Amino acid sequence: GPLGKELNMPVIGATTTKVGGALEGRPWAFRMTITDDLSTDAGVGAFAKAYPNAKKIVIIGDVKEAVTEPVVKVNYPAAFKKYGLESLGLVEFTRGMTDFGAVVTKVKEMKPEGIAIAALPGEWALIAKELATQGVKVPVVSSPHPWPGNTVFQVKAEVLRKGGYFL
Repeated sequence: GPLGKELNMPVIGATTTKVGGALEGRPWAFRMTITDDLSTDAGVGAFAKAYPNAKKIVIIGDVKEAVTEPVVKVNYPAAFKKYGLESLGLVEFTRGMTDFGAVVTKVKEMKPEGIAIAALPGEWALIAKELATQGVKVPVVSSPHPWPGNTVFQVKAEVLRKGGYFL
């Protein structure tokens, strides 16, 4: 970012997805990913195609985290509108939470046909496990933020074994 620009030192981000994130460090800052607006649109589009009967979606998201907040407030709503999905609402959480029982209980009460999650890896894994524990078996689309790390794949395998779905 800005420090790389000041020091004339290249900074390469392998997981920087926030729109505009690398711009202030140019010409020394580079990202090796696509931005959240593009990945969210593609993910929701693929979700809508794969699950055409899942029209009513609940968003589970961290609205205080700088990288997930725009996905929750801007990217998911825009993509839902584009692909004919309806948001039943947002169930918020904050980074550092470890017990997602109440979050998932609230989601279940909303009776979604699908779920959209915007979370960092640690919270994402706990949400996925709690969805499986409470027997939530609706398709899930996720922001790209949990992908760095093997934990996500281990949790997906565990959830899939219990009958859950992920895209």
